[in-house]
Parts: sequence; C-alpha cells; structure tokens
Amino acid sequence: MATPAHHPQTVAERLIVRTIEWTWLLWLVGGLYIAGPVLGWVLAAMVATSLYLGRSDITITPRPVLVWLGSMAVMLIILWIGHFNFDLGPAKTLKSSIGWAKGWALIALFPLAGAMLAVRPEVIYRAVCRLGLVTLILLPIFLFAPSLGLPERLWVSPLKIVGGAGTEYFAAQLFTIEPGIGRVRWQFFAPWSPAAGMMGVIYVYLAAKERNLFWKTIGITAGVALAILSQSRVAYVALVVVAPMVWSVPVFYVGEFGDACLPLLAGADHDRHRFQANMRTGRDQRLSPAHP
Repeated sequence: MATPAHHPQTVAERLIVRTIEWTWLLWLVGGLYIAGPVLGWVLAAMVATSLYLGRSDITITPRPVLVWLGSMAVMLIILWIGHFNFDLGPAKTLKSSIGWAKGWALIALFPLAGAMLAVRPEVIYRAVCRLGLVTLILLPIFLFAPSLGLPERLWVSPLKIVGGAGTEYFAAQLFTIEPGIGRVRWQFFAPWSPAAGMMGVIYVYLAAKERNLFWKTIGITAGVALAILSQSRVAYVALVVVAPMVWSVPVFYVGEFGDACLPLLAGADHDRHRFQANMRTGRDQRLSPAHP
C-alpha cells in the first residue's frame, strides 16, 4: 500500500513536520525562539553532509538561494568589520555572530534546505493544518481569558537563560492590554500581535494548497482567526489583497524547493525548465534505494 503524500518519509520531513505540529508545546515551555535556529542549522548540516557524501549536487541549487546565501554571508562580514572599527572586542563580536546565526542566517538556510533536501510541500501543508486544529481547540481559552480574570502572562520560561532576546520570546502570553486604550489583543504563539497576524496569513496561504477539504477548511479557518484576532492592520490588508495575488502566481518550482521560497523565485522564470529537470534527477537519485 502506497504511503499517503502528506506522511513524512525522510528525516528532513519528519523534523520539519514535528516542529510545526509541536508549536504550541514549544510555546508553552518557551522553546520556540530556540527551536527555529536549531531546526535551520540541523537542516543545513544535513545539506552539507549530503553534498559531502555525493548524494546532492550543488549545481542544482537555484540561483536565488545562492544569492541569499551570499547576502547573509556578506552581512556577517560587515558585522565583523563594524565591531572591529568600533573596538567592541571579541566577546561582543561573538555574541553578535551568534545573534546572526539565530536570525539573519536562517533567511538563507531554510530556502537552502528546501532546495537540497527531499522535502515535499504536501507534508508541510498537512502539518500546518494539524497545527490549525490545535489552534482552534485552544482558541476559546485565549478569547475568554480576559473575562475569566486569567493573567495576561502565564510565565516566563527559564530557557531565557540562553539570552539574546527580550522576555517576550520566552513568555507564555495569553493576551495583552494596550496601554492608554485598554483594548485586548492576542499574540498567540508569536512574540507580539503583528507577528501573529503575519503567521496567520502565511498559514492561510499554505492551508489553501491542502487537497483534503476537511483539513484545508481547518487550516484556513485557523489562519484567518490568527490574522483577525491579532488586530494587525497589515494582516488585514494581506488577507484581502496580497493572498489572492499570491495564489494567482504560477508555481515555477516543484518538489524539494517547496512553496516557502516562492516569493524569492517569482522573477526567476527564465531558469525554471533547467532547474525542474535537475531537481527531478537529484530527487530520484536521493530517494533511490540503490543510491549510496
């Protein structure tokens, strides 16, 4: 019996899917800020290992991914130059470099993983929809928390000891009250409300590509709820204007690259035929039982 397309089959797929599905648990223990960088660098290490063992070919890497890798590397070099010019010392330089690794570097590492590892978009769509189901189950707790007199913040995780960010990244926050206005806003598992709105829009886009009607409905409903309840005006605009425009963009690249990188590739149509052929060849080689 064939394995359903939405079931994770590779190590990379399992890592990505489990991280998405465990979002709320990671939020509760204050681990989301740590999980993202760890996942990005683990996937990058898997890419490096695959290249070293000859299971992947660097020549199939899309040009936009190479541009992002180069750009983030330049940012690190500029960071070092700035620290050197202002005599900030090795301790602050190391701290800033770690900050780069936890943040800016991921902009390049995740597209790299999507391009080079056997990650099918279908498993991501389903994982987002499963996360949406948990979100809808937990939603009444967040909505009624102010009326029930529950605290705005449940706790701040001791994982904050890793440092490098504000308390909000490690806090389990039920809601916030805007100072001077008294309006209730929700940020859910994001560090602040506008970020929750952005995540909601992204989840709507991904869930819309799910083929199962039940899971698609669950995922879209949850994403819209996040975007609306965040009360982010940018999220409102994105839902009304940006999302339909994005859905109309042709999917130029298939397979491992995934939809996460689609915005980077919208202008790279001239390369798509060569990339698709190379990607299919590389994917078949990686998934073949006879391949070392």
